[in-house]
Amino acid sequence: PNSNLLAMLLGLFIFFSSLISFQVSAWDLLFRQTYGAGYFSYSDWYKNTHNQEAQLFSRLGDLERYRGRDGSFHLYLYYPELGKGNEWKQTSNPVARHGQGVSGYEPINISFSGKGWAGLEHNNQNSLLDGEVDSEWWWYAVGSFSEFDGGIPGGDDIIVHEVELYVQAEESNEMRFGQIFQSGMVLQANKANLIWGFSTMPGEFYTVELFEGDVLRYVTSSVTAEDLTWQVSLPSQSPGTGFRLVVTGQNIINIEDLAFGEVWVCSGQSNMDFGMFGILDSEIEISNSAGYEDIRFARVNLMTASEEMSDIWGGLSIPWSKPSETNQLSSFSAVCFLYGRYLFDELQVPIGLIQSSWGGTPVESWSSEEALATCGVPSSPDFGAGIQNENTQLWHAMIAPLTRLTIRGAIWYQGETNVGYNNDLYTCTFSQMIDSWRQTWSSKTNDETPNNFPFGFVQLGTNEEQVSESNPNSNWPLLRWHQTGDAGSVPNDILPNTFMATAMDTHDPESPYGAIHPRDKLTVASRLAWASLYEAYSIPHYPSKGPEASIIKREAKIIEIKYDQTVVLDNLAGWQVCTAPDVHLCSTYLGWKDVTVTVTEDNLFTIDLSEICAEGCSALAYLWRQTPCLTALQCPVYSADAFRLPVTPWIFVMDV
Repeated sequence: PNSNLLAMLLGLFIFFSSLISFQVSAWDLLFRQTYGAGYFSYSDWYKNTHNQEAQLFSRLGDLERYRGRDGSFHLYLYYPELGKGNEWKQTSNPVARHGQGVSGYEPINISFSGKGWAGLEHNNQNSLLDGEVDSEWWWYAVGSFSEFDGGIPGGDDIIVHEVELYVQAEESNEMRFGQIFQSGMVLQANKANLIWGFSTMPGEFYTVELFEGDVLRYVTSSVTAEDLTWQVSLPSQSPGTGFRLVVTGQNIINIEDLAFGEVWVCSGQSNMDFGMFGILDSEIEISNSAGYEDIRFARVNLMTASEEMSDIWGGLSIPWSKPSETNQLSSFSAVCFLYGRYLFDELQVPIGLIQSSWGGTPVESWSSEEALATCGVPSSPDFGAGIQNENTQLWHAMIAPLTRLTIRGAIWYQGETNVGYNNDLYTCTFSQMIDSWRQTWSSKTNDETPNNFPFGFVQLGTNEEQVSESNPNSNWPLLRWHQTGDAGSVPNDILPNTFMATAMDTHDPESPYGAIHPRDKLTVASRLAWASLYEAYSIPHYPSKGPEASIIKREAKIIEIKYDQTVVLDNLAGWQVCTAPDVHLCSTYLGWKDVTVTVTEDNLFTIDLSEICAEGCSALAYLWRQTPCLTALQCPVYSADAFRLPVTPWIFVMDV
């Protein structure tokens, strides 16, 4: 009898084990952590993706592609040593929600229900994801960052040594677009455009049709790939609106109200992030913009990744919208939108704007590994929960996934964070970031986005006042100088096919967002658009830059300054000299000395250094201050034409 009982128990064990094995094998593995194999970090949405048997494995970043037709994810959290786990559905994607909690929770088969267990949410304090909602406690974890009582926290406060997370795809074939593709969007005109997406079955036949109104402009067919992706190339279209894209497989998906025009990506940190709601006369500007129906805009959701993502799996925090949707416009980047508005006024074609920016981030976050290696950038310090500041994080999650999209160009407003972080490397890191973006975009769009596409940027603006040598730190003017490749203006050999707008004369000490965030974004956007219209669109009556200085040493200590444009002089302040034998001493310890100029009728500026440089000087500079112009739009020298562009900061190393 005992042997029969043992045989029966063994049979039951094998039977239930087979059920468990069958159940697990019917799901796609998203994640595994095995105790003793190591830990995860703040953005390991991908780890060892090439090896599904790895003890540390993650492709959590792909979760969005499994969203069902009912809008939910079907998930199974499994503890192999316990032989059981929890099965449920939820509508929120924890990878993208950044601690906003679980929504749409629907339990199916729950083995561990204690401690308020309720789905997956973004944790990023103790683990990548956890299962407790509206509580500081975590009773199980997906992606532990550290030791936890000799194992990994599991359901009902049980310590386990391995945890796996599975997701189930719907059985029927379901084709979807990539995250950037939505109704109302703009694709690049006069260029071929890749359209891509995902499916739930390989080898599935599908057809893609492009209509202009009711007229069929293009049709093609193919089958979904083994990796459950699909991709087609649409032929070049002239600028216009009223297009419709239809993809037909087992289901039908479409993009309505599709336009072809000029597509620009807008990136950087907080001054690019700065919304229309905060600018000067914001209500008037938002109201005046409502009629620009052919300007469409979208914003990429904040997302980090330690490996390059296959799509912007964080989704869009602002879906493709029009300016008449004022709530969306209010939150959208002011510099980006106003830049696009100026372009539209001149070009009269649809404008597509994609904002992908994150406040407080350095250039290193937006750069590829190859670009940083070229510049000898060291590994990032541990930023903890501020993982967005670490090397390559935002390149992986918020830029690289966009690089299959054909674009006209990009604009950039960043630099404040690098004032005090790798400032000395910025000449290299900025130029290499631009180059890597260009090469990647060109490669992934089959050269439809050229490898020298136009890249515009805003030269660093203002901060707190620095009016005398009592504060000798020159990091701000040095960063401005490095932004130009140490040349003072662009384009140049280091930064070819670039254009720049300066913001140093937009000082706004009354800004409720801090002086580092001036509210006058209209001036910045207009200057950027004028330069773009000249450099990118070859419209000659717009200026690409302000007056440039030529330095002539007439006598040993008499300096003459000539400009290549007619200028107007607003005041005689703004020139400084370094009386130390090494210019670096003035930038760090000793400070700069103010000098005065005299101006002749033919705009020849003369500086007599015979007295102040009696013991020698090593450099002459212009606007070499953190905040060189304390009254908005009143720097010393501007162009005399209607555009009134300021002379940008420069430094002239000398020996007098």
